[in-house]
Amino acid sequence: MFRTLDILVLLILTFLACSNAEIITVKVADSGLDFNPQNATARKDDVISFLFVKGKHSLVQSDGPGVCTNSTTLTSLSSGIKSEGETYNFTVNQNNGAIYYFCDYGQHCLGGEWGVINVVSGNGGGSGSGSNGGKSSASVNVPNSLNFFLLFTITLFFFKSMI
Repeated sequence: MFRTLDILVLLILTFLACSNAEIITVKVADSGLDFNPQNATARKDDVISFLFVKGKHSLVQSDGPGVCTNSTTLTSLSSGIKSEGETYNFTVNQNNGAIYYFCDYGQHCLGGEWGVINVVSGNGGGSGSGSNGGKSSASVNVPNSLNFFLLFTITLFFFKSMI
């Protein structure tokens, strides 16, 4: 009985330790030269899924809101040129602060095509905000696969050693 209880506790701890990341959809050029929502809130490990709705556009990280030049710091947000119907997924890899971005295709940024991801503390579970009532266009909770894999492997190892 003691071994069964140990296994049960390990399994429960494994599933509790797995954080959930949220997928936050941002539409590119949904109604002109824009990002919808323009301001999104996310947490570390959330995925921002940019859906390119109309025309050709790109995403490049910048140093501030409405700044239409590439960031002067090491950046990871850069999509290259995308066309209608394509997507670009960006995983938030910082714990807090802001990630600014803009479209550097043609003069799109000067026309107002820029956005910001406000990163708040904690793992998973951010939300979009902006013209669509403070909610992201679509969001789905997904398990953080690396945490799940590691914890599941450790649990299996302990399970095998107890038998």
